[in-house]
Amino acid sequence: YHHHEKGKFQHEIEVKGLDVLNAADFCSFFKYAAREIASMFNYDITFMPKPLSEEAGSGMHAHIKLEKNGENIFLDESNEYNLSQTALYFIGGILDHSRAIAALANPTLNSYKRLIPHFEAPIYIAWDRYNRSSLIRIPAKKDVDIEVRNADPAANPYLFFSALIYAGLDGIKKKKTYDPIPKNIYKMSEEDIKKYNIKQLPKNLMEALEEFQKDTVLINGLGKDCADLYVKHKTNEWNRYTGEITDLDYKFYFNI
Repeated sequence: YHHHEKGKFQHEIEVKGLDVLNAADFCSFFKYAAREIASMFNYDITFMPKPLSEEAGSGMHAHIKLEKNGENIFLDESNEYNLSQTALYFIGGILDHSRAIAALANPTLNSYKRLIPHFEAPIYIAWDRYNRSSLIRIPAKKDVDIEVRNADPAANPYLFFSALIYAGLDGIKKKKTYDPIPKNIYKMSEEDIKKYNIKQLPKNLMEALEEFQKDTVLINGLGKDCADLYVKHKTNEWNRYTGEITDLDYKFYFNI
């Protein structure tokens, strides 16, 4: 299933539910196949998170549910959100680890140019039903799932999906929940945001990497060697990018 999205030349591709490994495989295969097909017709295709500054960026939303013996254990029709206690714990775990997960979900410097208000991308760590201003949304569907909305197509799906699982399972283990925020957070005052203790995702890649390095649940889950190598690679990327002299440097500062 596909349709045109908010941005110019932007299309959303949706796939049916798959187990997590096949979903990660599909993400990798689709990007390769899309580029090959586009080149056959002399088109370019990009999965860059924010290619156009005045348009909405491109995300990679993850819809998650846990099944046991073929049953969706996130579903509980006895409450208004149709969410089981297990689902609420899982949400709590993702929210708790979301600032660290951002290093994997939003792995480039360009990623954070997408995570700004009013461009169909979340910056606030919160959840609610149908709410597009929050990190986690509960879509309107009978077979309930959890939609995590901050990731972008630059993410390695194997690392990102693994981080979601480790975070969610940690939430189930700790049994910590958060109340939903049934408001457009972008329209809330700073006073109300503080009142509800709503935190924000990291504002740049280095901030996310610093959070990731402090998150022992994710590091132990992914493996310390893997985590250290990832941080080293991304830190080098940060240093190279921020060390470049760009056209904007000359535009802003040449005649200072």
